[in-house]
Amino acid sequence: MLPGPQATGQSGAQSSSFNSDNCEETVPRTSGQAAFPTAEGFGRFAKGGRGGVVYLVTSLDDKGPGTLRECAEASGPRTCVFRVSGTIVVDDWIKVMQPYLTIAGQTSPGGIAIRIRNSLNSPMLVQTHDVVIRHIRLRPGASAKASDNVDTIQISGAAHDVILDHLSTSWPTDEGINIVGSGDVPFPCGETRDISVQWSILSEGLNDANRGPHSRGSYFGYGARNVSFHHNLIASNVRRNPLVNLRGNFDMINNVIYNSQQYNGEFYTRFGALAINMIGNVAVVGPSSQKTNQLYLAAYFRDYPAPFDIYVRDNVDIHRPANNGDQRLVMPSRDWQYIRAAPVFPVSLSPAAITGPGQAYRDILAFGGATRPVRDTADKRLLNDMAVCKGQILNAPFQVGGWPVLPGGAAPMDQDKDGMADNWESAHGLSPADGRDGAQIASDGYSNLEHYLSSLAGDDIVQRAPSAMLPDPTCGFAIKDVGPLPEISIKAQPSQLAAAGTTTLSWTGQNIKSCKLLGLGVPANGSRHVTAARTTTYQIACIGPQGGDAIDTVVVRVGP
Repeated sequence: MLPGPQATGQSGAQSSSFNSDNCEETVPRTSGQAAFPTAEGFGRFAKGGRGGVVYLVTSLDDKGPGTLRECAEASGPRTCVFRVSGTIVVDDWIKVMQPYLTIAGQTSPGGIAIRIRNSLNSPMLVQTHDVVIRHIRLRPGASAKASDNVDTIQISGAAHDVILDHLSTSWPTDEGINIVGSGDVPFPCGETRDISVQWSILSEGLNDANRGPHSRGSYFGYGARNVSFHHNLIASNVRRNPLVNLRGNFDMINNVIYNSQQYNGEFYTRFGALAINMIGNVAVVGPSSQKTNQLYLAAYFRDYPAPFDIYVRDNVDIHRPANNGDQRLVMPSRDWQYIRAAPVFPVSLSPAAITGPGQAYRDILAFGGATRPVRDTADKRLLNDMAVCKGQILNAPFQVGGWPVLPGGAAPMDQDKDGMADNWESAHGLSPADGRDGAQIASDGYSNLEHYLSSLAGDDIVQRAPSAMLPDPTCGFAIKDVGPLPEISIKAQPSQLAAAGTTTLSWTGQNIKSCKLLGLGVPANGSRHVTAARTTTYQIACIGPQGGDAIDTVVVRVGP
């Protein structure tokens, strides 16, 4: 293959910026070539670097010739093929600002990881479209100075058609995988949308590491749309396992949540209507979890009065330990009013990809995370701990041995430098001396290089573990009944004013210890006159006598 061009040197944008290069395509795809044969979900049509140039990653340096940054920050369709193994240490995030990129971590002889050194940001930022990232380990650790922006990877800035597959992520100080929309003001040509996160591990958010107590699993919000989250493990985080605050659809299917301290899934509607299909998930208590009946698979917090609809099926947690009986039990009874009898939008996964919760649990144990060429010691430890009900909330990686040393090994012979091993080319009727045949598109729509990458990733292997036995969601821990979660409801009368004027807020609550409204403490039941000069959202937030949160909001509209 022709050697890749030099990196553009484009500095990119921070998380709050908009990348105008995303304006090429604004209509969501409903059909097309899958990114690879096992791609599922809203991001499955990402084109990646199909048919483009190959960058051979020959250096573990942060920047310069032969680095991952050179490939990722270049332009044009491109695929990063690794000839090295080990950990890349970065001083700023690798900014993917130009579309049509495949990062093929499965090509590394011993595996690739990324961590930060002097950076105040995540290891990687994606603000473009048609990006495929597979079999990479993102383990940033704490920043050198205090920062609230160290995720493992951030997808934002109207990015779309992105798929993350078999990633192993751990030790952020903000969230794990962070998918961010535009907030209240839409981007000029569309929203962050059509993202798949599949077969990945999101674990051990650092709780007190140069930013104050945090430890959060993942955040999908600020109005991003259409996210599929399936066959993932979220383990040993305090909250946000995950937190979903999208403006649109979210498929949460066949995931395992383990050892959450305060909450598992958290759903909010701050940025607009939210629809969720929650199918075949498993939540298991661990040593760090609150061991009370207030821990559910998921809970809704009404931080804005936008529509919320959810479909639940075949989920398991401490309230529904076997996959039978009332499907609603995995959510607090206060949320049952939002549960619908059928999927609330067409499920983004193929039916064959969806299993029961027991099978999902075993499959993730066997196949989750960056497994190619081999799992590293951090993932092995995490999964072994989960299997025997161990684990902890961390403050620093050294508590569990620090960053793994990834094995080396020689990369396969590739005399024409097209990214494909010579012996594989010979076995498949290609020429090891012809650097052009990797980009050629076969009859099934994939390039020859993509066929090679799929063989390394094991896309031809059905990822099904032999045993589908359900785990015990309690992990043998005693679960204390401390009463139900708090409930609160607030209304305004009138809720519509022709001009600036006075309205009455009234609220009622149950199982309440304390509440705040307008920054002031208020009783569990009461009313207050307020003057609204413009359309205003009023939020009341309460906590229960045994912990747990309840939120409700009302909007008072002013004007015609």
